Amino acid sequence: MKPNPRFLGLSALFWAYVRLIPERIGYYIEDVPECRNPFSMDDIVRCLTTVSAKISLASSRIPDLSAGERIDYDPESKHLVHQGRVSSDDHADYLQFDPKHRVGWNKAIDQLLKRSNNIAWLRIDDVDGSAGPTKLGKQILRYLNYRQQALTRIESQLMTVGQARTLYGKIRRQHQSALVPPMNKQKGSKKRPAYLTAIVDILVDAHCGRFDFDRDPQQLTKIVRDDRLLRVLARRFDGAFPSAIAPIALWETKEYYDTTTFGSRIADCVYESLLDGMELEDLRRRDHVDVKHYLIVDAYNTWWSSGGRPYLCRIIDMLHMGYVDEVLFGREVVERLPVIVKEWVALARARCKAGSS
Repeated sequence: MKPNPRFLGLSALFWAYVRLIPERIGYYIEDVPECRNPFSMDDIVRCLTTVSAKISLASSRIPDLSAGERIDYDPESKHLVHQGRVSSDDHADYLQFDPKHRVGWNKAIDQLLKRSNNIAWLRIDDVDGSAGPTKLGKQILRYLNYRQQALTRIESQLMTVGQARTLYGKIRRQHQSALVPPMNKQKGSKKRPAYLTAIVDILVDAHCGRFDFDRDPQQLTKIVRDDRLLRVLARRFDGAFPSAIAPIALWETKEYYDTTTFGSRIADCVYESLLDGMELEDLRRRDHVDVKHYLIVDAYNTWWSSGGRPYLCRIIDMLHMGYVDEVLFGREVVERLPVIVKEWVALARARCKAGSS
């Protein structure tokens, strides 16, 4: 997956809202056809103007709310919700709705006021003004719907462990590879080749020509210019072309076929990739050294069925923020990796030519 040019180079405020809005209304809407746009401007406005009291109240203890135009009760969450800011006058009026002045009701109203004051920095006019949605609001809406549609395409690329095993066997036979496959970190009956990593190794090896590549750098990446050390990156990568010293490209492989739940370790991997990308972006900006950065992920059950979709959204965001050059999902490596490696080879030849001149 390559970034959509429409969503490159956008402001920090844009990405702030892209992170904020799904936190309130969810990252993904189920069972939406790929051609449909599930998010609307009303959803965005509602989520930025709704205040919720996170105190559960039984419906039997809710007084008559008909006198309040903006206060309501959500029977699903059992929380009071309020459209727009809660003023001190609103607070005083809502306390009187319950003539018995029960403790639970009073606490919920108090929390509505407190939570409203805590989000005073939320400015709806950033995204929706008197004349309708702002330019920023329209961009956010387009991106949220684009990301939803991208997720449905990603789902079709992700593989189960059985599918990955079959694809690995096919790729190995096709290229008659003699590479010893790396093993996963499991024990006992779950110990087996790391299928996605092995596929990546075979494809890079088959298309890198006379150039070497490091399929398992056991060292930190060194950035070198004019035969002098420029930087040492903070983390080790899973692969480097042609080497972890003065690399042209770096990649990380995240395969979790044997994981049954989406745990914090997998979530941490996403943030590690983000930090790597930020370090490489700083290298480009400050030192004018461009090192290609790729993220390769797979495991249908982990990334799709076990709560991983919000993190897929974060990966898509990372891609469009410019912290990753391309993300390859599952079987997508078969089509894209040969093309990408040929681009690396062209860069390596140009480097050799420049060095000899």
